Amino acid sequence: MHRLFLLFLTALPFYSAAQEKGLPRVKIVVLQSDTIVLDTLSLVPGSVSVLHNGLPLPPADFRIDHASARLILLNRELKSDSVSVLYSVYPLLFTAEKKHKDLGKLRADPDGNYNPFLYNPATQKTQQDLFKVDGLNKSGSISRGISFGNNQDVVVNSNLNLQLSGKLTDNIELLMAATDDNIPIQPDGNTQQLQDFDKVYIQLSDKRTKLIAGDFQASRPNSYFMNFNKRAQGLFIGSKQPLGKDTLKNGRLLLTGSAAVSRGKFGRQIFQGIEGNQGPYRLRGAENELFIVVLSGTEKVFIDGVLLKRGQEYDYIIDYNTAEVTFTARQFITKDKRIVVEFQYSDRNYARSLLHAGADYKKEKLGLRINFYNEQDNRNQPLQQQLTQADKLVMAAVGDTLSSAVVQGADSIEFNDDEVLYKKRDTIANSVLYPGVFVYSVDPDSAFYRVSFSNVGQGNGDYVLVSSAANGRVFRWTAPVGNIRQGAYAPLIQLITPKKKQMITGAADFQLGKKTRLGLEGAFSRNDLNTFSRIDSKDDDGYAGRLVFQHDKEWGDSLPWKLTATADYELVNRFFSQVERFRSAEFERDWNLGWGATRPVTGDQHIAGAGISLGRKNRGTAGYCFNTFLEGSDFTGIRHVLNGLYNRKGFSFSADGSYLDTKGSAGATNFIRQKARVSQRIGKIRISLRDELEQNLVHKPSGDTLQPLSFSYFEWEASAGNSDTTRNRYSAFYKQRTDFLPLGSSLQRATFAESAGMTIELLKHMNHQFRTTTAVRRLDISNSALTVQKPDQSLVGRVEYSLRAWKGVLTSSTFYEAGSGLEQKKEFTYIEVAPGQGAFTWTDYNGNNVKELNEFEIAQFPDQATFIRVFVPTNEYIKVYSNQFSQSIQLRPGVAWSAKKGVRKTIALFSNQTVYRIDRKTTEDINGSALNPFEQETADTSLVSLGGSFRSTTYFNQMGSKFGFDYSRQDIRGKTLLTNGLESRAHVFDEGRLRWNFTRVLSLQTVYRRGTKSTTSEFFSSRNFDLHYFDAEPRFSIQPGTSFRVGFNYRYSEKRNHADLGGQFAVVNKGGVELKYNVLSKGSFLAEANYFHINFNSAPNTSIAYEMLEGLKAGKNITWKLTWQRTLANNMQLNIGYDGRKSPGIKTIHTGSAQVRAYF
Repeated sequence: MHRLFLLFLTALPFYSAAQEKGLPRVKIVVLQSDTIVLDTLSLVPGSVSVLHNGLPLPPADFRIDHASARLILLNRELKSDSVSVLYSVYPLLFTAEKKHKDLGKLRADPDGNYNPFLYNPATQKTQQDLFKVDGLNKSGSISRGISFGNNQDVVVNSNLNLQLSGKLTDNIELLMAATDDNIPIQPDGNTQQLQDFDKVYIQLSDKRTKLIAGDFQASRPNSYFMNFNKRAQGLFIGSKQPLGKDTLKNGRLLLTGSAAVSRGKFGRQIFQGIEGNQGPYRLRGAENELFIVVLSGTEKVFIDGVLLKRGQEYDYIIDYNTAEVTFTARQFITKDKRIVVEFQYSDRNYARSLLHAGADYKKEKLGLRINFYNEQDNRNQPLQQQLTQADKLVMAAVGDTLSSAVVQGADSIEFNDDEVLYKKRDTIANSVLYPGVFVYSVDPDSAFYRVSFSNVGQGNGDYVLVSSAANGRVFRWTAPVGNIRQGAYAPLIQLITPKKKQMITGAADFQLGKKTRLGLEGAFSRNDLNTFSRIDSKDDDGYAGRLVFQHDKEWGDSLPWKLTATADYELVNRFFSQVERFRSAEFERDWNLGWGATRPVTGDQHIAGAGISLGRKNRGTAGYCFNTFLEGSDFTGIRHVLNGLYNRKGFSFSADGSYLDTKGSAGATNFIRQKARVSQRIGKIRISLRDELEQNLVHKPSGDTLQPLSFSYFEWEASAGNSDTTRNRYSAFYKQRTDFLPLGSSLQRATFAESAGMTIELLKHMNHQFRTTTAVRRLDISNSALTVQKPDQSLVGRVEYSLRAWKGVLTSSTFYEAGSGLEQKKEFTYIEVAPGQGAFTWTDYNGNNVKELNEFEIAQFPDQATFIRVFVPTNEYIKVYSNQFSQSIQLRPGVAWSAKKGVRKTIALFSNQTVYRIDRKTTEDINGSALNPFEQETADTSLVSLGGSFRSTTYFNQMGSKFGFDYSRQDIRGKTLLTNGLESRAHVFDEGRLRWNFTRVLSLQTVYRRGTKSTTSEFFSSRNFDLHYFDAEPRFSIQPGTSFRVGFNYRYSEKRNHADLGGQFAVVNKGGVELKYNVLSKGSFLAEANYFHINFNSAPNTSIAYEMLEGLKAGKNITWKLTWQRTLANNMQLNIGYDGRKSPGIKTIHTGSAQVRAYF
């Protein structure tokens, strides 16, 4: 319990909670386009910090649109690079349309005349708008550009980002979103609402009909058996038509139809929580694919049958790109948690079509519905698979035995240095000849095999994954030991067969009386698992049906009673195939049909039930239900369910209980479940007591011996808290749980756990708001012979605090979260792209003409940026203790004292902004050290992951027009767990900036920086360095007016590597001149030239040399740049650029570019 006490002490100094603008958020952004949507909420001005390679991005390189939460890139050289963005948000999006009244009714008076008192800012533009369309609101841009040079091929680039909304006619509305950015990543899944930045569609609608062309969501129709939630791309139409003036009497008809390409495939995963592990939990595909991409917003996450809410402030977050779910402190994960995740994931094995048509007729006492669904792979249009005729014959021969569709993974090709290739040779091990072993090779004379390896399970393969400098995964053959294979990989490819799924449903609803209803539904399905084969097709077709009856009876006046009687019957043929799951998340567990594993259906399923409930308004209800479940002749189940609820004058009682008795070929079971809660309100406090009991006895077919699936547990919890309706809320709980497992013919105590926790929310004061959630748990093992579980102590905690004091002089926000989970070993590879579209460059340091991981550097010039780095997910995890902490403080005395005199006026000239953020993960927790968010020592051997940054800037006379000075201290550290070992980076420096405007024409800006940069790699020791440096860079500007400016700059820099790591030393002298000519509303011209003189005392062809020489060469270097920007009318802009450089020993590099951009 000492950890709980420690976290309570940590929370005490923060007694309050977050402002309405919320806590800082951190996002890693890939600059794929000129405009990046950062969030679904508006940004707080002054809270945004953009870091590039750990340093603040110059303001001239970007612009922030706070209202629409967009980052607009102004420096195209940064495109395809990554930046870190730290920001706070308001609780709403200011650009979203909000209205209390229909503006269309205000545009004209009752006689149809124009309303002169309506102000529309869109009509106030005085300049020419080339793209003006009356009635439409538009935003975005389109650009077309070209770049070329003597060190690169011609590259054509384009960008389209357009949004339209408004009325085409008086009756037809248009909504359009279009982009040509091919974004390969999904949005972050750490908020409840997601931004569909890759959605492209056109929507036309009137009062009765809606037509969508492009991306849309195909959702479940009004049907019991047909359930789907698909991301699709194609055409959708929906129309609601009244059949006469009196729709109640004549009815109305709802028609829907869609024809599209399906973007996803349904997956469902069931797993048990791991004690003290908040995640991440990796999701797999429906065919056990290890690495998948989940389609954003399609997931449903259940714990113990309860649907959770996504969001950092709610229950879980999800990384859609790696298919990993992590639970927040609100959901304390233990071994007892039953977790179910249903989702759609990207499946690009074949082009997949989707068709749906539905009709829904309804009038006063009758409802009729019919739906048709068809989804199938085009077997003649494979996408990620390259199928040969032999591959198709293999799939035709295996029928529905899909695991047998396996072919050899080796392909003979010509040698190239862009892939990991192998040679084939015979190998002798332990006096045994093994023919045709694949060996990694870079020899152009023998490396002729591209080999695909599949994970076949440990002990089933002969190859293992090894650490290597190669730009890709490398596998090594290992000899069997005693006829036992030593690897987990084999040179095989699992072929994915094309599939087809169809379903048609018909339903009818009858209102037999005022209080009596009858519902019928029938369904037919066809599921072909392999359209290449007609083998095993006898089980493709199935059917299902359902009947539901309900009768209500009410009596009484002031507090009426209500009696409800229900009966239902469901038939599901053993070969019936659902599109997506239509039953409850824990249906199988409710009937003891197994948990966590796919159970084959052995016969037709018959489910029948009848129930009755009696309730009184504002008092309570009581009910009983009887259910039976038959599955062929193999399984019979009978279940009794009781429930009750009572409320009266602050007292509340609820109870649920069930008893299940089953018999089958696998044995007999008795399953008892009970939950009860009683609570009493005393003043503003509500005290509650809850208990839960489950006992599941699974007997073998003969005898009294209990099977391993038998279990029992009893859990009770006491809690107290105030009303949820108050602004200040608090609650606390204490809980115990005892688990029993089978031993012979009885259940014996196996484990005992106790938990305690609290939640506090103090939200009454807008300037001081505080939230905290904390829970601690201890697990004891009562009988180690019954379980492999080990004793454990775990803690999760979260603290949020925000402060605004002294009328805004001091603002602060704090976030802290601690817990435990898993850390994935990461792997990355470099992929070549068009020049200027990447972020990295390759230098063949060892001269072997093979791209290796330690030969890639961050590109210093656009023509060198020809590679991007892609992280490849692995299936290797280690357990870690984690904590996250972020703190931002802003001190601005000028807010209160700017008009004062004397000492206070002087103090008002100073201000400070400090931001500290850390995400720390360790493998050990010694004396609570894992909870410490202030330890950043990367040399700590137990530290496996670190992302930390500290920046504190003190300003003097920040807003002064004549003179200003600021001093910054920055500390940026990172540590990453890779498959090749740990890699650490650190950058610590002090920086001073002076600005002095002598006159309105003459000004001086000086930057001084001193610091250290270091890199440590376990696998690539040649990349290790510890670099000490300092820079001094004065800049003198002459600006006689608003249209012309000339600047002169000089930089002196010294860099020295530690003597133990090579002792390299460099001195850089740089002088430059910059001229800028600007004509208001017409354009600008920029010319820039720089001369570098570099002294360097070591070999130039090394990683440390590239870092110290800044991508140039020792000796005399020259760079130059010309940019012309021309504004065409009010909406178009022309940009022409030319860059060049000359270094000793290499040819002169010339690069040109041209771009036309239109703004809407």
